[in-house]
Amino acid sequence: MAGILAIDTSTEVCSVAYFEEGILKNIIEEHRRYVHASMLAPLIKKVLHLSNVEKPDAIALSSGPGSYTGLRIGFGTAKGLCYAWDIPLIGISSLLSLAQQFNTKADFNVPIMDSRKGEVYAAIYDNKLRKVVEPEPLSVDDLHEKLDVLKGTIICGGNGAYKLNTDKYKLNNIQMEEVYSSARGLLKVSLRRFEQKRFESVFNYKPLYLKQFQSG
Repeated sequence: MAGILAIDTSTEVCSVAYFEEGILKNIIEEHRRYVHASMLAPLIKKVLHLSNVEKPDAIALSSGPGSYTGLRIGFGTAKGLCYAWDIPLIGISSLLSLAQQFNTKADFNVPIMDSRKGEVYAAIYDNKLRKVVEPEPLSVDDLHEKLDVLKGTIICGGNGAYKLNTDKYKLNNIQMEEVYSSARGLLKVSLRRFEQKRFESVFNYKPLYLKQFQSG
């Protein structure tokens, strides 16, 4: 069974985990902004040390959408290590990783990430976490319209879900799940893709930004 190092730098959380035999062995997270560049390498070293591992069999990476700077740091580090260690890279949508952490699964599962300026990144998955709506940047009004036509129970979660949790957007069939972006959400999908040998090109794989960078 594979030993997989998992990295998520898509939000303000810098998260590193190690999975072995399909089990989360160790995870360390820094819940602070602007520390990814200085903290990611030490966190990786510490997680591997705690797991008594010198080199994993693969690296799983939260591939976006999310923070432009955070994704660039995560990609640069993961791709550099994969090249140096000659191991495969597994890329997984940040939104799918988030949905994997929902404690219960509804008819529709909607991970939502804050995208600033009144927008969010969101996707919609069914109760088996198969894509119903592709990841995309949306205004909160547009997301509400998409959810309003769904027939069935809905769970929303992520650091952008609070934008829906107001009287203006209230829907009776929505339940809010308190989850945040974390490397732990990469466990199930990374193991499945490792077994299927669904790997990314270390040289050509790029972050899923979904929209152009905007300062301010």
